[in-house]
Amino acid sequence: MQPIIAVWLALVIEKLVPVSASIEPFTFFRFVCLQMANKVIKQGSSHQQLVISGSLALLVLLFPTLVIAYLMHNFASYQWLLDALLLWLLIQYTQDINLFNKGVEALKKNKKQLSKDLLQQKLLRNTQAMSPLGLTKASVESIFLRYHHQQFTTIACFLLLGPIAALGYRLCYEAHQVWNVKCEAFTVFGRFANMLTLLFQIVPSIVLSISFIIFSAPYALSDFFKEKQLSAILKQLIVGHSNQSLLLCSLAHGLGINIGGPVMYGETKYQRQRFTPLSVEQENIKSSSTQPTFETVKVLISLVNRHLIISLLLVTWIIFWFFPG
Repeated sequence: MQPIIAVWLALVIEKLVPVSASIEPFTFFRFVCLQMANKVIKQGSSHQQLVISGSLALLVLLFPTLVIAYLMHNFASYQWLLDALLLWLLIQYTQDINLFNKGVEALKKNKKQLSKDLLQQKLLRNTQAMSPLGLTKASVESIFLRYHHQQFTTIACFLLLGPIAALGYRLCYEAHQVWNVKCEAFTVFGRFANMLTLLFQIVPSIVLSISFIIFSAPYALSDFFKEKQLSAILKQLIVGHSNQSLLLCSLAHGLGINIGGPVMYGETKYQRQRFTPLSVEQENIKSSSTQPTFETVKVLISLVNRHLIISLLLVTWIIFWFFPG
C-alpha cells in the first residue's frame, strides 16, 4: 500500500503547494540540457555524429543523477516519505493549468498580445502568428498532452517500475522537450531522447486514450474504434514514431471537437492529421460549431482532474482488494 499512499500524498501536496517555475528543479535541468546541446552540436556535423552525441549527452545527464537518487533512496529511513516528496516534484502540473487559464482569460478579454506572451511560455509553436482560435486549440491540446506526459505517465511509471524509473522517465521527457525533434536544430540530436521517452509512454498512452473517452463520453468509444485513421495511428505508436496522434484522436472523440491540423514550429510548417468525431461527420455538423472554445478549456481541466481521481481510486481499490498485505 505504500506506493499508492505516496501517490495520494504527493498529489494533495502538489494541488496545495505547487512549485514555482522559478525554483522548479527541472528549470535548471532544462538549462543544462540546452547548454550541453549548444556545446556539442557543431556546424557541419554528420547525421551519425549527431545521433551519437545526442545519445551520449542524454546518458551523461541521466546516469549520475539516477545513481545518486538510487543510493539516497536505499539509505533513507523513511522511503515512503522520500517517495512522496520525489513524486511531488515529478508531477508538477497545477502551475501549467494556471498559466493556460490566464492565457485563455486574457484572450477572452480581447488581450491577444498578453495571451500570446503567456502561452508562449508553455507552447513550442510560435504563438505570435496564431489566431484566437489557434491559441484556444493549442491550449486545449497542450493541457491534455501535458496531463499525459507530466502526471499520468509519471504516476504509472512510479507504480509499475518504482521511483527511480519515474525520475528517469521525467528527466528523459524534459530533455526531449528541450531537444524536441520538431525543431530543425534537434531533429537528429534529440532522436534518442524522443525514442526513450516514447518507450515509457506507449502503455500509458493507450490506457489514457481509452479511459479518457470512457470517463468523458462513453457513447463515443465505438466511434473511436471505428476511426478510419486508427490503424495508422497505432502503427505510428508501435514503431516508436509518435503517440501524439493517438492522444489527440482520443481528445477529439472525448470532447466532440475538431483537433489537429497544420502547426508552425519556428519557420517550419508541419502538416498534422486532423481529427473530427465520426458523429460530427455523419450528422454533417458545421465545423465552426465543433471548434474548441473558452468553455472547452474549463471543461477539459475538470475532466482531466476527474479522470486522475477516478483512475487513482480504481488503482487503490485493486491494490487494497488483491494485495491487502
